[in-house]
Amino acid sequence: MSDNCWTEMTIDGSSDFSIYETLRAGYDEVFHGDEEIRLRLGNAGAVEVTVNGKTWPPLGKPGEVVTVTFTPASVPPETTEGDRND
Repeated sequence: MSDNCWTEMTIDGSSDFSIYETLRAGYDEVFHGDEEIRLRLGNAGAVEVTVNGKTWPPLGKPGEVVTVTFTPASVPPETTEGDRND
């Protein structure tokens, strides 16, 4: 993570596996999900995601709010319609 980013993350739809906080620049963590990992990012340009060994470019522009969902069938991730203006 190249800059701070508020983050909401839910793994497999469970509140037991959720994050709702501002993650600091340099944050690095590994998460595992069986069905889906849903991310809502407040600074999408600061976040680099690696899925199954493949690193994706930033999921948006600096300061852009984006919601993405990773599933086994949707790599690259699906951006939720209306949350991102290209």
